[in-house]
Amino acid sequence: MIIALLSHSQKDIKEKTSCVETTARSVGLKISHSKSKVMKISTKSNSDVLIDRQSVENVTYFKYLGNYLAADGNINREITARVVMAATAFYKLNAIWRSNRITGRHKIETVHI
Repeated sequence: MIIALLSHSQKDIKEKTSCVETTARSVGLKISHSKSKVMKISTKSNSDVLIDRQSVENVTYFKYLGNYLAADGNINREITARVVMAATAFYKLNAIWRSNRITGRHKIETVHI
């Protein structure tokens, strides 16, 4: 399960994290601090976010719902990932492009699907 908590202040994110942790514990779930990440955007705060009294790792980017998010707003990693996905999809059609049994019209229609 993925949960994303967003906040405008360090205090607020700590309260939200504590609330989620308490609620999870009340239904028998445990949030893993080793699988949790914190990304700080436009903040100078060095205060740690804790889960189960352990500090959560600070990261400068992470992948959420299939997209790369970066603390500095840089989208190069996201663009590279999308280009790789497109190239991979195109390569999977290689047998169709090379086939002499499929007409050019059908090959073009394949691209438009």
